[in-house]
Amino acid sequence: DWSSDVCSSDLLDDAIREIRDTLRQNSAWNANWDLHWSALHILILALEAQGKFDQALAPAREARRFANELAGLGYSSRVGIAISARDFAVAVARAKTASNADRTTALTALDAGDHLDPRYATLIGALLEAPPPALEVSELREQLRK
Repeated sequence: DWSSDVCSSDLLDDAIREIRDTLRQNSAWNANWDLHWSALHILILALEAQGKFDQALAPAREARRFANELAGLGYSSRVGIAISARDFAVAVARAKTASNADRTTALTALDAGDHLDPRYATLIGALLEAPPPALEVSELREQLRK
C-alpha cells in the first residue's frame, strides 16, 4: 500500500481536508469540469487509501454523475466514465452504509469499462488515467454481488 510508505495518516487526513475545502470554496465558482472531476477523483483515492469508504461514497457519486453528464463520444470520455464507475464501485463494495440500490448501480456502471484497454492511458481532466484492469473490475463485481 503506497500510502503507508509515502504518507502518514495525518498527512492524508490533511490532504483530504484541503481537497474538501477547495471543492467547497469553489462550488459557486463553477470551476471547469476537468479540475473539478480531478479533485473529486484524488479525494476519493485519498479516502480509499485511508479505508474511509463510507466517506468516499458521496464524492464518488458526484464524480460519476459529473463524468456521465459531461461525457462525449471520445476515448477520454469513456475512460473517465470507467474510472468514475470504478471509484464508485470500490466505495460501494467496501462501505458499510452502501445500499442494495448502490450495489446494483455500481454493478451496472462497471460495464462502462468493458472493451477498454488498460494499456492505453489518456488525459482525463488534469490527470493521466488508464481504464481499470479487467481483473480489478471482475473482483469488484464479485464483491458487489455478495
